[in-house]
Amino acid sequence: MSVPLLLAGTVLNPQWRVSRILEQRPFRWVGRISHSLYLWQQLFLGNGRTGMLPLRIAAALMCAGASFYLIEKPMIRLGHRLARPVTSGRGDLQEIPMAQNATA
Repeated sequence: MSVPLLLAGTVLNPQWRVSRILEQRPFRWVGRISHSLYLWQQLFLGNGRTGMLPLRIAAALMCAGASFYLIEKPMIRLGHRLARPVTSGRGDLQEIPMAQNATA
């Protein structure tokens, strides 16, 4: 219960020391790669193994970073190119007209 309260507190109070710490570049990078880190952490940190923990954390971060920059970001860019925008708020994209009923 304390984690959601801490997150809400840091969002609502950006002047807090914790808020300023979480805005530092390393923490922002970990937040950016968090989905990839979530996927890789089980391989390196799972099963209760604690031997060589700093090396295992570094390996998880390296694999997550590589996965993010080599797979996730290119796939997101591809998805943006292929998918029609959800809203019409993007002026730089032409709206794709809906298909007309061909009942002639």
